[in-house]
Amino acid sequence: MEDAFQKLQNDGKNSFKEVLNKLASETQKSVSDFITTLTEQGPKLMNAAMAAATVFKDALDKK
Repeated sequence: MEDAFQKLQNDGKNSFKEVLNKLASETQKSVSDFITTLTEQGPKLMNAAMAAATVFKDALDKK
């Protein structure tokens, strides 16, 4: 009985480790994808944000 409990406990640890490893791998992939997208789209996003800020500033100046 004690051997079965020990085996179940070890299997649980291994399963938990596998889940954590998979989650870490997927998270790393997600971060890498995000960084790649940001690198590619960053300048466009920055230009759009600057244009929006300019329009907002101009609208405030006219009031």
